[in-house]
Amino acid sequence: MSSPSRLLCRSAVAAAAVLVPAAPATAATTTPEARPGPTVATPGGQHCATTALTLDQLRAGARSAIHCHDTFAGAMASIGVAVPVGAPLARQQEVALASGSVLAIHYEHASGAGSSFSVSGSTCDGGGISMSSSDPWNDRVSSTRHQLCTQVKHWTGPSSTGDVQLTQGASGSLHDMNATLNDDVTTIRYW
Repeated sequence: MSSPSRLLCRSAVAAAAVLVPAAPATAATTTPEARPGPTVATPGGQHCATTALTLDQLRAGARSAIHCHDTFAGAMASIGVAVPVGAPLARQQEVALASGSVLAIHYEHASGAGSSFSVSGSTCDGGGISMSSSDPWNDRVSSTRHQLCTQVKHWTGPSSTGDVQLTQGASGSLHDMNATLNDDVTTIRYW
């Protein structure tokens, strides 16, 4: 028989699952659950996006639903952010960052180069993302561009464990991961 606190945790996680939008058939996704589970990933997308989990969802062990697409515009559409389709990538990213609903954009390489992973949200209260080992962006982040939040913490382990790097800066500031965190980020939270 489950304890009341275990049932409460399951209820919170079940409610969290309702908040994650359904992904297109070509998207890579994970389902929020109390413990890390396998990720159903479709390789090939070079731009990915997700919506930040709340602090309560992170504490319950939920994992982020990551949607990957061949275009930045497709990734932005999966989180409800409209960018000018066909415009140069730099212009699309500028519009996304100015939308008021992107917390940060993370990049595969230093100095904001390569594939991107965008996180939408509206508050900077410690919510964020947590990836399982099979997520397409687990252990792949090399740089972060701030937008809504002035502080972003990156951890090497799930559930805010392991080595940590804090990046601080104004909207639009770009930060490279240090040697310890480069290509070794699993959890990111926003303040």
